[in-house]
Amino acid sequence: MPFDADVHAPQGDTWLAARLAVELAITKEQANAALEKAKELADRGRPLGVGEIVIRMKWATPSEVRWINDPNHPPADLLPDIRLLKLLGSGGMSRVYAATDLRTGRSVAVKLMNASMRRSATLMERYRAEVEVSCSVVHENLVETYYDFEFDGLHYLVMERLDGESTRSRIDAGGCFNEVEVLEMALSTARALKALSDAGWVHRDVKPSNIIKLKSGRYKLVDLGLAVRVGAGEGDVTAGTVSYLAPEQAEGTHLDSRADMYALGATMYQWLFGKLPFDVTTSDDEQLAARIAHDLRSGDLKAAAVSHQMDFLVRKMMARNRDMRFATWNDLIARIEGMLPPSTSRRPTTRRG
Repeated sequence: MPFDADVHAPQGDTWLAARLAVELAITKEQANAALEKAKELADRGRPLGVGEIVIRMKWATPSEVRWINDPNHPPADLLPDIRLLKLLGSGGMSRVYAATDLRTGRSVAVKLMNASMRRSATLMERYRAEVEVSCSVVHENLVETYYDFEFDGLHYLVMERLDGESTRSRIDAGGCFNEVEVLEMALSTARALKALSDAGWVHRDVKPSNIIKLKSGRYKLVDLGLAVRVGAGEGDVTAGTVSYLAPEQAEGTHLDSRADMYALGATMYQWLFGKLPFDVTTSDDEQLAARIAHDLRSGDLKAAAVSHQMDFLVRKMMARNRDMRFATWNDLIARIEGMLPPSTSRRPTTRRG
């Protein structure tokens, strides 16, 4: 009997069993079995909820059950020394909450990994990579991670809480950015990506929604959940957001930082025009095919009256052949600094940790 069928269990049990199965905390078979057991016990006058059954069977931990019962409004005391306040966002691998670190009194963001993660070797490998890179690479244009923790089956990162919004917000509202704004955002992001590259990492998911403008005016690159070591190839290489994948990433060849450079170029194009390059909307496969087969045409940029310098910059960053892109982040950063007014291209002081 499917777990969402009309069994004679309390509605709360049916809902919880469905939630646990959808979140992949338990299997559908386990959800069915828990519902049937709850019905059997209720008929015998010994009622026991699905959550308690799942816990006693060791299919999920007590904390997983508490969280998954209502992940949009989790118990404030779900995690030790943390008070969860509200959901900020969610994705395929995690949910992010505004929270208070009770030990320091500091406002933080908590990135809580979805239950499916610890049941997948591939996803756990990604998580361990994210922990390694986010806790070891410190730069003023990268979101800061304070620590990672595991409690009762829940894996999470405690990070700085950013007071700002993603650069995707203006695009979603139908707007775009002028050239100076684009260069400022690109410069900050390139500096963050250089710090990652210097430490031996490729971000793999550079896009407007992962670049945050703080109220202070600083830009920060976030979400290191897909970061891999430079030189990674085969298998998981193509992970990322299709619209920004470099040709070599789409083809599954070995990666270096020039894949991030391509994605930053695609991001700059979107900042400038409010739309993606190679704007093929029928399928992911067609987007990838267009990117692998063609360079970005100069006319696409010149038709929108961008400067010759910007035209050259974006097309070079998005060259189909990665050997035609800038050789290093230093080369790209120097080029962008040379295009900006002196007051906006000052070199930052990088924090070390």
